[in-house]
Amino acid sequence: TKSLQTFFLLLVLGMHWVMAQENDVPKVNHLNEKGNREGLWIEEYESVRFFTYYHDGKKNGPFYEISKSKNLPSIVGTFTNDIYSGVWYYFRNDDGTLFYVLRDFKKFEHPKYGYKFQCYCIDYYPNGNKQGEGIWLFVDEPQSDTTSEFGEWKYYNEDGSLKEIK
Repeated sequence: TKSLQTFFLLLVLGMHWVMAQENDVPKVNHLNEKGNREGLWIEEYESVRFFTYYHDGKKNGPFYEISKSKNLPSIVGTFTNDIYSGVWYYFRNDDGTLFYVLRDFKKFEHPKYGYKFQCYCIDYYPNGNKQGEGIWLFVDEPQSDTTSEFGEWKYYNEDGSLKEIK
């Protein structure tokens, strides 16, 4: 997982370098002529720094959340027109190991449930082996804390062997 972290960090730096080459000086936290966010936005909060790319006010392109204390990625993913897309990687803050991966984002509409989105989730043990996998449902968006497992889930032992299917 250390090589994965290095890859993502080099990707961020490489994208920033390409922007600098194209425009001489990259514009950060820039508003376009319509007053909408455009290009790279860097926002800082207590313990994290967000790198988000925008086009005409919508999140479009890579997203990175970096832990300020360890300078390690916490979250790496992609937005397409403000919607989660592609594969999202979540890392443990204490050591930077892969925590879980989310992919196959879709709207979830069913009158019986109060959830609005779904995606496929794979959880990992700190040793890198799968811990579980299946569909997650979200009330608001994949960053929300309100989630629920849905449908068939597979659970694994720490050695990677299948423990049970629920």
